[in-house]
Amino acid sequence: MASLASPIQTITTGNAGCRDADDQPEAQAAPAAEAESVALYPNPSSGDFNVDVARASAEAVAVKIEIVNALGQVLQTDYAATADGRGNFFVHPNAPLASGLYLVRVTVGKSAYTCRLLLQRD
Repeated sequence: MASLASPIQTITTGNAGCRDADDQPEAQAAPAAEAESVALYPNPSSGDFNVDVARASAEAVAVKIEIVNALGQVLQTDYAATADGRGNFFVHPNAPLASGLYLVRVTVGKSAYTCRLLLQRD
């Protein structure tokens, strides 16, 4: 049985922020993701946070933001779209989340970015 390649590229970051494909080794960089950047702030956060998306193209694309716990369970999914190649999205968790490390998976068109979010409650 032949396997099909997925049109979505997932980029996992090694630090608290998101990185674009320019930080990837040349062999792994995807042409579609080179002109995009995703930033998550504040990080660490006390709950609410922002996701900033910038694209070289002014074309509007769908954005999906998911909060994922350490077990891989998707706790929340938000949908939005970029306008004029940019988008700044405020994320308010629907349920109270415990302090700890979460992943925020941001899908921009056909590119996916994974950011680590440290949640610190008082």
